[in-house]
Amino acid sequence: MKRPNAITEGARVALVAPAGPLAEGAVDRAVARVTEAGWVPVVGEHARGRRGFLSGSDAERARVNVTRAIRTALKRIAEHDAVLGRQLGAAIKTGTFCVYEPAPGQEPAWDLEGPK
Repeated sequence: MKRPNAITEGARVALVAPAGPLAEGAVDRAVARVTEAGWVPVVGEHARGRRGFLSGSDAERARVNVTRAIRTALKRIAEHDAVLGRQLGAAIKTGTFCVYEPAPGQEPAWDLEGPK
């Protein structure tokens, strides 16, 4: 069986609550263990969250998923057209709202009629 490489000292290690809230103090204990191992803990945005049996609200999870999908799409676009990928990456803002706001002078001329 092939095993992954060992995590090296100073590596950043993400601590998340992927499905539900963690027990009280679990995140702090994990941070301490990761630090003791010589790694740098990066606590996820919702790792300490509690919303019923989940760690984040529906809106928070939707926002994170939409942001992830946009970032994945931008990465794929950049793989095929680096300039367009950079322009879109700089113009698309995510968060509570998603906004397309190109830099002044870089506004596209949209062709909504399609091929003739």
